[in-house]
Amino acid sequence: METRPLLKHKGILLFTTILLPFFLLPFFGSDTAWSQPKIVRDARPGDCIACHGDGKALSKNHPGTTTMDLKTCKTCHKDEQAEGKLPVSLAGKLPLSHMHTLGGTDCKACHGEQLKPLGADNCLTCHEDYKAGGNRLNTSLPKVHDSHMGDLSCDLCHKVHGKSVNFCSQCHDWKYKVP
Repeated sequence: METRPLLKHKGILLFTTILLPFFLLPFFGSDTAWSQPKIVRDARPGDCIACHGDGKALSKNHPGTTTMDLKTCKTCHKDEQAEGKLPVSLAGKLPLSHMHTLGGTDCKACHGEQLKPLGADNCLTCHEDYKAGGNRLNTSLPKVHDSHMGDLSCDLCHKVHGKSVNFCSQCHDWKYKVP
């Protein structure tokens, strides 16, 4: 009667020491699509491979980007690109941190030397006139920053270090391109 608990204990021991690490290795033990890009503080703005390294950030036939800036990228990736047409607009495709860096505004310009976290109010330092402009990317839709909900925090839609979202689409069927 004592052998069953002992066998059960050996089975758990076998699973946790040999099999479980084997199954987890692809997620933690190698540089896969699951891993984050490494931060290379002195990388040139257009040098995607310096951080992403694996080549998955760009399509296979994409030209080299090491010396590119935002203006150069936009010679092909136009903001007003038709839906489904290649090459796609960068609006909503690249995180805003990448767009800012390619445009000549590096991390230290906003975050300072210590790279401290920021609130959305910091956006207004450079983008104080955001309500004055029209819907450059969404010309047929209601003016996006004139919300019936009042002044909203920039980061409800604009994600500096991730994919931006269309906050309005929670209630409305407006398909805004959100940079």
